[in-house]
Amino acid sequence: MGKIFYVFYLSLLIGFLLAIISFQSFWLEMRVNIGLLIPVYTAVFYAAFYSVMKRVEHINGKHKLFAFGSLLASSAASLMLLGPERIKVVPAAIVREGLNLVHVKYSYINLAICVFLLAGLIIILTQRVDHENK
Repeated sequence: MGKIFYVFYLSLLIGFLLAIISFQSFWLEMRVNIGLLIPVYTAVFYAAFYSVMKRVEHINGKHKLFAFGSLLASSAASLMLLGPERIKVVPAAIVREGLNLVHVKYSYINLAICVFLLAGLIIILTQRVDHENK
């Protein structure tokens, strides 16, 4: 269960980042619902990460540090791409567009995104490290 959640979390994190990068393309943004690209990107990276993680028996400290570093790096990259003002709206707009939730405020969607990302990181960081299989 731990590996599957770890792989899903990292894949979704990369899916969000790639959606933000895709949003920067005016041509693509006008023709494609960028929010629908998040599951596509997530599925591609899930398959890639899962094939690598099949050989790993358990999540250890290096994996936890990588998850934390990935969240920090993707947050920094998103902030650099969007800037301090647009970061408050664009991620929520992408999710809202993808889920077709036009009546939900951006602040609520941003809160849900933050809760998901932080809760996922806490779950990964608090997983018990199994040393028996080493």
